Amino acid sequence: MRTRQACGSVEVFARHYRRLCDDPDASRHLSFEVSLQDLALRDPELAPKLAASVRAHEERLTTLLPGRTHKGAAVTPR
Repeated sequence: MRTRQACGSVEVFARHYRRLCDDPDASRHLSFEVSLQDLALRDPELAPKLAASVRAHEERLTTLLPGRTHKGAAVTPR
């Protein structure tokens, strides 16, 4: 069950980012996000919150992506 759920999650994640990249306004949105992150990193109160959020996001992704295969070969080790 976890494998099916993980594959579904990975596919949803991949589709989401593909749509973001295909969006004609993608560079404008990315520029806005980078500007917000830059502001947060320069704010002494927000920087630790942003860092914790990024770490939590990375941890969620690392639980979903390990062991995923593509064309029969493992993309990442388990």
